[in-house]
Formats: sequence, structure tokens, C-alpha cells
Amino acid sequence: VTGTGAGTEYQQVYVNPAPAVPPANNVYASVEEFRGHFKDSTSLLDEKLLQRALKAASRAIDEYCDRRFWQDAAVVSRTYVPSSCTRADVDDISTTTGLVVKVDSGLNGSYATTWTQGTHFDLRPHNAAADGEPWYQVVALDGNTFPVSGTRATLQATARFGWARMPDQVNQACLIRA
Repeated sequence: VTGTGAGTEYQQVYVNPAPAVPPANNVYASVEEFRGHFKDSTSLLDEKLLQRALKAASRAIDEYCDRRFWQDAAVVSRTYVPSSCTRADVDDISTTTGLVVKVDSGLNGSYATTWTQGTHFDLRPHNAAADGEPWYQVVALDGNTFPVSGTRATLQATARFGWARMPDQVNQACLIRA
């Protein structure tokens, strides 16, 4: 945000991050699966048309579910506003490999305090990895608290977001939708 102003009026500006862009070939079903769904063993249907239908269906599923079922290629940093001093809802975290959680203790936009998993915070739900699902909450442990300042993002998570493995139901929904 740039510009000049007369006076000392303070205003808040909210900036939404750009949505994650899926890899070009990231669809929830393959052309071969789609052909099998239509019993198109002789490949009569145009492959480009099938690819477009699968891509559109995949992004529609993402939009409907308000999440995505593919995993970031590398770790990415995102910031969050905790919902309370002990809990923060975050985007789906697919793996703890490369996970770093930091808080803005000084409420100055500097995420200088690094927290340790199992000591300062835990991820929820507890059995997400065993169930093949992601974690979507960071919970403060043992008297630790997130700095809470209304609408200020005081939690930074660096992780691979998304799902490590696409659920079978998403694959079937993609074929049906496409």
C-alpha cells in the first residue's frame, strides 16, 4: 500500500495471499481412468477435451471443499490469526518434515520466537497421519500461549501444505464431475 495522507487517522488494510497454483498436470483422475469410466477403450474421445474436463472438475472440488488435495512441492511460509490464545486453525499440513512454527511475541510483524513441536505446540487432529489425513490446527501446550491481537497474524507456519495422498473419494468425485 502506498500513498500520502493528511492527518493521523489509522486504518487497517487486509491483503489476501494469492491462492496456491496447482502444478499444471495436477488433476484428481487420469485421462486413462476417465476413458475407463466411459468405457472408451478405443480412445475415441479427444484427449485435450478430457484433460480440460478433469482439470475443471479438480478445481471445482477444491473450491467446493475449501481445501486442496495435492501437496506443495516444497515448504511454504504462511501466517495466521489464532482463534484463541491456545488454538490456531491453519491450512492443511501434509507432513511434519520441514515444519517450522514461529510466533510474533512482540506484535510487530517479526516472527522471532520459534516453537518446538511437543514442547510448545502440538498438531491436531492427533491421528491425522495414521488416517492419511493432514493436520489443520496448531494447539499451544503446557502454558504456552499465542499472542492474540484482534486481527493481527501472530503465527507463522512453514510447511508443505495440502494432502500427502489424495483420498479415493476425491478421485471418484472428479470422474463423476468431469
